[in-house]
Amino acid sequence: MSNIQITEKLFIELIKYHLLDVNEEQKEKLEKTIKEELENKMTKLINRDLYFKYLQAEEQNKREALEKYIKSKEKR
Repeated sequence: MSNIQITEKLFIELIKYHLLDVNEEQKEKLEKTIKEELENKMTKLINRDLYFKYLQAEEQNKREALEKYIKSKEKR
């Protein structure tokens, strides 16, 4: 499992939510903000993962095309 960086804003909101004594109204605001930030982060992680899978697939296709080309030249 790898490490994931979070924004300073999210870190501070998490500290406030878990360590400080806040009233219900503040707690609801913090929950909303934390949820939005975490969803944002998850979206970025998913997009990054999909992009790297795309790059790997593209590289694999290029490799296969190059191998076919080399094999066709070797047969001559």
